[in-house]
Amino acid sequence: MNLEMQLSKLLDYQALILDIKKLEQQAQRLKQEAENDLLREQLLQKSTELSSNLATSEALARDKRRIQEEQLLVAKRLEQDQNRLKTTAVPRDAISLQHEIETLDKRSDVLSEELSGVEAEIAQQNEVHHRIEREREVL
Repeated sequence: MNLEMQLSKLLDYQALILDIKKLEQQAQRLKQEAENDLLREQLLQKSTELSSNLATSEALARDKRRIQEEQLLVAKRLEQDQNRLKTTAVPRDAISLQHEIETLDKRSDVLSEELSGVEAEIAQQNEVHHRIEREREVL
């Protein structure tokens, strides 16, 4: 009888050990799921950052194209006014053209500065873009 009780208790202990192992496995799965959820959340955040960065980069590229187009227009107008200045015989027209040329020169300088600033921002956005992509790959 004593042996039967011991066997019964041994079976109970064995069942408890199996239950404990099942609980440990469930806890491990839950821990992994929580870690995966955290990784998914971080990945989503990086994707959002990347999307925002791309939108900013596109806006900067549009600004750069706009500035370059405006520079071309200013250069064309400047060339026309300089040619007209060479051919004009009216002093009043010459003064007006000289003033216009000075204004166009100033505008050209401003556009060059704007273009330099936009190009610097584009370079910075490219660096940020590459950093975000690397972080996303790591995740």
